[in-house]
Amino acid sequence: MTMDGISHMAKEESGPAWRARVAWLLCVPALLLLRLALPFHPSDTMLVHAGIVDSLLQGHNWGRQALVGSFEYPLLPTLGLLVSRTVAGVDLGARLLIAVSQVWALSYLLRFRLSPGRRIGYLLFVGLAFAVLPDLRTALLALDPNWLAAVPLCSALYHMSRWFRDHEVRDGVLAGVNGGLLAFCGLSGMAAAIAVLVILTHGVKRYGREAGQDVRGIRLLLWAPFVYCLGLWILWNWLILGDGFFSLRQLWRAFRQAPGWGAWWDVLGAMLAGPVSLWAAVCLAGASCRGRSKERPLALIGVGIGIALARASCLALGLLPGAGTLLLACAALALFAGLERGPRQDSAIWTKHVGTALLVLGLGLLGLDMAVAPVPDPVSESRFAADAPPREVLVGLVDRDWPHSRIAVYGVRLPALYHDAREKRFVARMDFDEGRFLEQARDEVMHILVPPPESVCAARTSGALKVIHAEGRPYLLLEKQWLSGWQLWRCVVYPPDESRLHYLE
Repeated sequence: MTMDGISHMAKEESGPAWRARVAWLLCVPALLLLRLALPFHPSDTMLVHAGIVDSLLQGHNWGRQALVGSFEYPLLPTLGLLVSRTVAGVDLGARLLIAVSQVWALSYLLRFRLSPGRRIGYLLFVGLAFAVLPDLRTALLALDPNWLAAVPLCSALYHMSRWFRDHEVRDGVLAGVNGGLLAFCGLSGMAAAIAVLVILTHGVKRYGREAGQDVRGIRLLLWAPFVYCLGLWILWNWLILGDGFFSLRQLWRAFRQAPGWGAWWDVLGAMLAGPVSLWAAVCLAGASCRGRSKERPLALIGVGIGIALARASCLALGLLPGAGTLLLACAALALFAGLERGPRQDSAIWTKHVGTALLVLGLGLLGLDMAVAPVPDPVSESRFAADAPPREVLVGLVDRDWPHSRIAVYGVRLPALYHDAREKRFVARMDFDEGRFLEQARDEVMHILVPPPESVCAARTSGALKVIHAEGRPYLLLEKQWLSGWQLWRCVVYPPDESRLHYLE
């Protein structure tokens, strides 16, 4: 074969690839503009992440602590919001982050189907699901930076699917790298990463047997990014908070406060309650399993159930699931994208199974709708600021007698709700430390805001705040208690020059 012939064949092979790149270059901006044109529903989750970003930009210690010390508001979405706001500004940055994350994640899901016709059909299916399923619609429209976690999840699922199809080490490594990024996405992200890595590790031995290659070291290669990122996160906890297991202790306190064995029923109830879209995808994926092509749908089902279990556990423990609800929506879309007909001779069987599953699924969804079963809602489940005292009311109460006093707020949610860029009136701390609080009170007059124990704002990291709410402290005087249970206390330990009792000396 001459060199001209080889060149001609290379050009013919590069033609389809070049057209595919052009199609992607046209499709991605169109999807991005379409998403930016759709509405965004504000959420309290964005309020907290935005507060952490503002604190980081101001150089406050609380911002660094909240960045690494909370499962409920994980690290990766906060860093993504920080970058987007730096690039596009405060108003556009958050919307741009969510739009780019959703389109980027969708691009991985579209790559599950190789033919252009199937990609167009899948886009139409996503639009139909968006219009019909309320849980999916609410999740897609939520103004929530946790959407950034959808990118490594969908990328991991895509490369896991390719691993089962092509058995290339490159796909396994890329899935492992994305699993490492999911370690920075809260409990649900960690659960998704572990599920993906366990599935990949389980298939390593069969991969080596079929490919006739040595598989020693591949398992270590798959798990290394996740273990490295997990170790890095523990190191940051130790350097910033002085306790490498600070976040794990938060989880342990939440577990100890759970209502015994009744928490397991709460987990089961939270899983069965939704989302409808996930269980619909599980039913269809299970119906499409047949022969050798069952590995990919079963793997996707396993990851989806792992995320659902992590999210339900968070809800049962009274913790915000963070990215869990949004990752469930992505898992549902990935399951639908992973449905494949397989060989032509199986088309009739595939159609019969899926048709039966659709019928059963329709009846099941109708029954759930008649039972008014709750569906996951990332906007409503993250609300915490509705009953909190307004900032102006708190400042007015303090200024009435102590115009120079500041109010201490603890945890992650309260400092974000009462964010003070200069810390002129509100002092943010991650956890309550009695000795440090009294030391600060000897330098200036201090108040402390305590939420009711049953409130979402009740800090899991400080059981002392619940004791203060119930019993008070000898050094605190109750200034105001609202009907909702919120309390404002004043510290009676004053600096020497602030005492109002000099006339008694």
